[in-house]
Amino acid sequence: AVMEVWASGETYAEGVAKALAEGPYSYERRRPFLAPPRTFQIRVLAFGRTATMDDKRSIFETLKPLFDGDEIAHLHDPTTTVWALEEHEHHADQKTHLGPKSGAPNRTFVCRQVAGGRSIDKKLKSGEKAYWQRYDLTNRAVLGPTTLDNQLAFIMANCAQVREGQLALEPFCGTGGILVAMGHFGARLMGGEIDIRVVKGWRVAYTKNKEAAEVVTRSRRGALDGGSPQSAG
Repeated sequence: AVMEVWASGETYAEGVAKALAEGPYSYERRRPFLAPPRTFQIRVLAFGRTATMDDKRSIFETLKPLFDGDEIAHLHDPTTTVWALEEHEHHADQKTHLGPKSGAPNRTFVCRQVAGGRSIDKKLKSGEKAYWQRYDLTNRAVLGPTTLDNQLAFIMANCAQVREGQLALEPFCGTGGILVAMGHFGARLMGGEIDIRVVKGWRVAYTKNKEAAEVVTRSRRGALDGGSPQSAG
């Protein structure tokens, strides 16, 4: 993501104090992106530790002086996203079973998100969601015993620099993990598989998304009946 830094310091309190000390200059940078009818959301991200809900509430309170009080919060689709970022010491020999670290951060930043990449958060439903999430394995009608991870399939397609109109062959396609990724980029696809049960979704394959499986079943039934999938009962 591309960020515009509004405040920075060893602690959030120090960063806020510095921003307020800058006077009108700092205020005029923030206000156009926070004034109604614009909406905002504050998101907290800690590098090197996990921020608890208590941590987040404390940060929100610390950031209050940067706001006038008439701003409109919107948690799902804000026009302005404000990030509270903090960096902590991180040592590879510290294990997760020791619990969350509670030490002070090395430095903190309060930023406005100017532009953002696509999130890998599967729970998002907005335009921030990564494009490959629509092909997530949980959305597939049939999975096999060795179905390739969705993100890995797209990484492989990117490494191969798949382009629209190219002919792509996957000789061991299974349930089509790599074919799905290459198809997204517009390749003309050919696949081969020695085990017809995997391709057809029989026995060794399994279903996790019943709704998607029913859609495929109706589509196949319509093709066998000589009608369109939509007209199949």
